[in-house]
Amino acid sequence: MLKEDLDLFSKSGIKIPNYLIIKPNEEFKLFNAKKYVVKALGEKLLHKSDMGAVKVNVEREDVEVEMRKLRNRLGKNVEAFLIQEMAEKGTEIIIGAKKDAQFGDVVLFGLGGIHVELYKDVSLRLCPVTLDDAYEMIDETKASVILNGFRGSPQIDRRMVAQLIMKVCQIMQKNPDIKEIDLNPVILYSRGYSAVDIRVIR
Repeated sequence: MLKEDLDLFSKSGIKIPNYLIIKPNEEFKLFNAKKYVVKALGEKLLHKSDMGAVKVNVEREDVEVEMRKLRNRLGKNVEAFLIQEMAEKGTEIIIGAKKDAQFGDVVLFGLGGIHVELYKDVSLRLCPVTLDDAYEMIDETKASVILNGFRGSPQIDRRMVAQLIMKVCQIMQKNPDIKEIDLNPVILYSRGYSAVDIRVIR
């Protein structure tokens, strides 16, 4: 269940946006936010953006309207809705992990969002990783240049990113039923971050 997965990451100290998971026609009380993201959830809705199952920058008064539009368009594929606080723009990275049949738990780091497929520039390590291992992973990718403040962009706390890589490794190792983790994107800011999209395969 998505709620269990989000709760797991939140309790592990990984910062995620405020959220609600709502079943169709279920009454709910919306948390306060400047803007919202509305996502339709369902087993057949794996690639939500490609299927038009995600609405961003939604005003508070339009949340239920967008939920209704998604359900009308996607029909029975919609099993629930995820309402999230809209995160501000920043530097996008990916941190993933999976159980490899030969090597065991492996963690991945690189630029996130569309850059993952565009550059295919990622670094891999076996879990567990030390802080120095995580720093090396950052330095092996183009993300390191951006984190250091490329062309006037804000400098990002590398230690914060390295510790996040370590936390993802720890979650994999403490939960043997998890086969794969995908945090993409994690949005980085000069202070802090937000893991806005989390996918777990068990």
